[in-house]
Amino acid sequence: SSFSNLNVWGATLTLTFNPKFRPYASYESGTRISSGATYSASELGFRSTFVANTTFRFRWQNRAEAGVATTDRYRLELSTSW
Repeated sequence: SSFSNLNVWGATLTLTFNPKFRPYASYESGTRISSGATYSASELGFRSTFVANTTFRFRWQNRAEAGVATTDRYRLELSTSW
């Protein structure tokens, strides 16, 4: 995969205001091993449990790499268990 071609460091900060709302922010930066191109990724999001056994997650990601167009992604996830 393309992730095995990266040498990066990263950090994540998660805040739990209550079990129903957990925002987070993460950042990683490094280089692509094969080309030496710089790489960075930022992510903001939150997880929420409003109904028993159901988790909602929203996240925004920004990825930047030298010589490649910067991309923004938005993702909504809904998961349940029973």
